[in-house]
Amino acid sequence: MPIQGALLLGFIVCSLPVCLFRPFYGILLWTVIAFANPQSSFFYWYWAGEFPWAVAVAVPTLLGS
Repeated sequence: MPIQGALLLGFIVCSLPVCLFRPFYGILLWTVIAFANPQSSFFYWYWAGEFPWAVAVAVPTLLGS
């Protein structure tokens, strides 16, 4: 299990509630996930690499705005 993937997964999951209360943070996080594609480092975890992370960030961001 790569430590980079575990840290990134933890960062994204912990950032989801922040997106609900700080929509600008959600927009920035969505931009990074959509264009930089950091979830490609999850190649050891098939379910995490195939999960739609941009949608998971967009939903609380839109609900918080």
